[in-house]
Amino acid sequence: MRQGIAVTASVLLLSGSVQAGQFPQNAPLFEASFVQGWYCRDWNEEQWQLELQDMKAAGFRAVVLQSAVDFTYEQNDLSKPRTDADAYTLVSAAALYPTSMVDDASCQHTLEYALQAARQTGRLVYIGTVSDNRWWNYGWGVPDDSFAQWSEANALQCSTVIKEIRTLYGDAYDDQIAGFYYNNEIWNIDAACNCADGGKYAEIIGNNIRASVNALDAYCPEKPLLISPFYNCELSTAGEYGAFWRAVADSAHFRKQDIFAHQDGGGRDYNTDTLYEWTDALRTALGGRMHFWVNNESFDSDSAPKTMEALRQNYLATAQAE
Repeated sequence: MRQGIAVTASVLLLSGSVQAGQFPQNAPLFEASFVQGWYCRDWNEEQWQLELQDMKAAGFRAVVLQSAVDFTYEQNDLSKPRTDADAYTLVSAAALYPTSMVDDASCQHTLEYALQAARQTGRLVYIGTVSDNRWWNYGWGVPDDSFAQWSEANALQCSTVIKEIRTLYGDAYDDQIAGFYYNNEIWNIDAACNCADGGKYAEIIGNNIRASVNALDAYCPEKPLLISPFYNCELSTAGEYGAFWRAVADSAHFRKQDIFAHQDGGGRDYNTDTLYEWTDALRTALGGRMHFWVNNESFDSDSAPKTMEALRQNYLATAQAE
């Protein structure tokens, strides 16, 4: 799911509660698979039909479109720090639907083709909001004012996507829209997990997420917000990461219907004991606040497809998901 990973890189798991290594009784198939916006941006109706027919045959209930709007920036003013959003120039903007935020997006109807195919195949679509590559400039050291400024602008864009899509497609495709996906991938930022930032990361990120939650409450309150963070074992302990997420949740005001679908770490080739430890710590930290799912990464550390046996073992290790 992180930058550079190939399409349909991971899948969402819902299961009963089990110990690592014990296969859950009556285990459902995977809920959904992820597709990056850049990959499917030019798909036509026929391509979406084939994709969702294949997903239906494989047992998937839904597809997650990771972003509906994509902004790519390059730093043109090297005299400013890389965290300064004003040091960057927008070099490309693209969308899956006609949005006011992208000048030439009026002819983009990929999202509607996906929704049409979902209706015809009985599938669902989780719709991602905004991808902005400047997100990866932050999270290193104690946050400065630039992160808060960027975050406020990004939050407004994400809430605009929710409003526009509800206005354009809500009446016609309400039954096919499973919810919305928060694109910014949050990790166990070291300064946040060891409390060196004074709680600023949790506050800023939580406020950013809350803008999407508020937009959902305003335009489609029954729809969940799906979020899929990841972790790096070298940056913190599992318990510290759980505490960080409790603080983020306090600011984000997650609702019971929202979904925390943490990436399992399988893409880093972590062993199953590690996957179990971190999944359990996060489930414990967020228990009762929202749905807790697991995002099983179906690729290895070289971005090659994971073997079915490796995927199966990771599934077992993370099956304490809801």
